[in-house]
Amino acid sequence: MATAHSRSAARVMMAPAVFLLLVWMLVPLSMTLFFSFKKYLPMRGDSLEQGLNWVGFENYVRFVSSSSFWPAVQTTLVLVGGIIVITVVLGVLLSILLDQPMWGQGVVRILVISPFFVMPTVSALVWKNMMMDPVNGILAHFWRFMGMDPVVWLSDVPIFSLILIVSWQWLPFATLILLTAIQSLDGEQLEAAEMDGANPLARFFFIILPHLSRAITIVILIQTIFLLSIGRQRVAEDHRRTREQGHQPDPEEGLRQAAALRREERHGEHARGGAAHRQARERLRPTGPGHRARGSGAAT
Repeated sequence: MATAHSRSAARVMMAPAVFLLLVWMLVPLSMTLFFSFKKYLPMRGDSLEQGLNWVGFENYVRFVSSSSFWPAVQTTLVLVGGIIVITVVLGVLLSILLDQPMWGQGVVRILVISPFFVMPTVSALVWKNMMMDPVNGILAHFWRFMGMDPVVWLSDVPIFSLILIVSWQWLPFATLILLTAIQSLDGEQLEAAEMDGANPLARFFFIILPHLSRAITIVILIQTIFLLSIGRQRVAEDHRRTREQGHQPDPEEGLRQAAALRREERHGEHARGGAAHRQARERLRPTGPGHRARGSGAAT
């Protein structure tokens, strides 16, 4: 049982770490709020030494009234909402499946969790070049096998493609958290419910799902914090292009342009590779007099 002296000692030992965390969080937040009410354009010569002009809420008004703000908000909400729904639903199902006794359970758990340790850049390249490539991708071969035309994923359905890629990367995290939570469930409750005649769906909705509610909340909060920063670079680029050209940006326009540019580069690489192959074949072809004579005789 903890005494007053032990609790005081615990607070003293925790104080340095808590102080560093507060400084680490509050200093950037305070600087952000300070600069948001100032006119600060470093590329135009503004600096703290020369003083900054107070503009009040002008930066907020210009940001909210920008033509690229609401399309960016809509796209971000669709991305985050789709990813959270997929990862939570599949994470619950996978955690229940992995909790069942099976042969090679440890290996299966490692394989399911392994995508979370793949770097985001590597994950994006694997999906773009190996899975979603409209010419040589696995999904393209599957579409042809089914007698359908391949889908140009990053051009035709860019938002769904991003949701699929990011969900694949975050699904192991949700599965790991939910599996840890479901392992703490008392098996006697499930046995008692089964003896009382509760079917599997009733046991899931009235025992397992309420037990996982806190873990699901943690998964949703952590994923929301990290996923909200997915499109910040594209939003800034759309805002800059809107100021320069004065048009309404399409939320999916940047993704389509990137996919089209990648296809042009790939076709250029194929063309250069074919030309180099033909040149090498011409250089290796025998051109001596004896060869021409044998060739003439064979033709005769």
